[in-house]
Amino acid sequence: MATTSAPGTTRPTTSPAPRPATPPAGAVPAPRAPEPEGPVAVSFTGPRAVSLVAEDRLPLPPGAVRVRTLFSGISAGTEMTAYRGSNVYLTKQWDAARRLFTEGAHSVDYPVTGWGYSEVGEVVEVAPGAAGPAGTADGDLRVGDVVYGIWGHRSEAVLPAAALAGRRLPPGV
Repeated sequence: MATTSAPGTTRPTTSPAPRPATPPAGAVPAPRAPEPEGPVAVSFTGPRAVSLVAEDRLPLPPGAVRVRTLFSGISAGTEMTAYRGSNVYLTKQWDAARRLFTEGAHSVDYPVTGWGYSEVGEVVEVAPGAAGPAGTADGDLRVGDVVYGIWGHRSEAVLPAAALAGRRLPPGV
């Protein structure tokens, strides 16, 4: 079927997107693994296998802040190759002297936890000994500030305040 879009031309009509199937009455959803309580991290446990693993809640040392992750970007490169099992660190040995990968024992084994370099989070705690005025870190960060940085696909992280210097996002971003 076609519709007229301009004099003398036609374009194919498009069908609406299919609706998801409605589960039959009385259907029971598939059981889900219980979610860990407390902090978790993304772990690639093998090729095409990923899970959330529980982590200990770390103490907050002087000069540090606790960040609760709001967003974490899984990259199409590093993390997806770990997920697929094709990351070169999982198949070859890194030779630091020659700065290249060589055949032989691989550099990294599964499970791979803590990879990731694209996180956004909210400062939820500031160490009493952090630099700057009381309640702040480096004279800049405060509880409630939204920051970006690298903390490896974790639900929360304890980071040196200096690692987040200049990484505060403007309100509303």
